[in-house]
Amino acid sequence: MFRRFSVSFFPLVVTLAAFVVMCKLGFWQLERADQKRQQIQLFSQQGEITNKAFTQLSSSQITALNGRTVNLTGRILTDKVWLLDNQTYQGKVGYSVITPVVLTGNQQRLLVNWGWIQAGKYRSELPNVQLPEKINLTGIIRTTDFEQFTLQQVPHESGWPKRVQSVSSILVSLDSTSVLPVVIYADTLEGINYPQTYKPVVMLPEKHQAYAVQWFLLALASVVVFIFASYKNGKRVQQTSKL
Repeated sequence: MFRRFSVSFFPLVVTLAAFVVMCKLGFWQLERADQKRQQIQLFSQQGEITNKAFTQLSSSQITALNGRTVNLTGRILTDKVWLLDNQTYQGKVGYSVITPVVLTGNQQRLLVNWGWIQAGKYRSELPNVQLPEKINLTGIIRTTDFEQFTLQQVPHESGWPKRVQSVSSILVSLDSTSVLPVVIYADTLEGINYPQTYKPVVMLPEKHQAYAVQWFLLALASVVVFIFASYKNGKRVQQTSKL
């Protein structure tokens, strides 16, 4: 009897398992695309966050603001400057400049990352940070994931500005009742010549859809490879049976 296919149990199981897993990953990416689409639509409907919003929100509600844009007015506490270490821009080493800002109207405080400043020639030289006292700022709010990998903890430095290794170390050192647990990454503003290097990791819906297509194509490819391998094996069995 002529046999075109010869199906082995183990390759069949592996192919089916791979097909199911890759299809699930494809559908998961489609779900993520739909979630991102809804999130973008929600953000566009809600608009920018202003000073007033911070007085009306609980801590859990503030956490949900992650990634939203802000338009705030306030006073910069220029006597308290943190320099976030090991930041690069255009191949140069420097710091991110972070200060507290007191919001106009409600006196709440939050941290603002103003952007990048170049480091001095020697480690002992700290840059001279120049900031205005009053400011109207726009930017992006971040409320989670402040931990970052550090090679070592530097000794506590006295005086200002202070060099730090992570944003979380600043938040830990502050009184949570007086400073909101958020960081605003300010847009590069006129008069503040510190380029903003922070880029929010936000994958657009189209990117998720592209990944979904890749997973579905891989699932299809696994089936095609299995069919082709089974066909070749069937021909080999047919030739063997003729001998």
